[in-house]
Amino acid sequence: MKSKYSVKIRNYLIEKTYMGIGMDGQPKPQYYFHRTISSLLNTFFKNGFHLDAMEEPAFNKTDNTDTIFLNVFKSIPPALVCRMRKVK
Repeated sequence: MKSKYSVKIRNYLIEKTYMGIGMDGQPKPQYYFHRTISSLLNTFFKNGFHLDAMEEPAFNKTDNTDTIFLNVFKSIPPALVCRMRKVK
């Protein structure tokens, strides 16, 4: 049987701050600040920056079955990386 992985997103348009655990064994909760992509980027656009590059990096395929994080995120990018430059 082959496992299937996905990312489930609910209430994406509701911006909020909350406390949560980032990894097992963490001594205390940390802050999370959920914002939409447009909210984040518009802050830069309003301050004279423009977006000139964007990447959605993923981890390379791994055969290490002990590292489930790497196996899950080999086809689901864990980050969106944007390059912003100040407009002159």
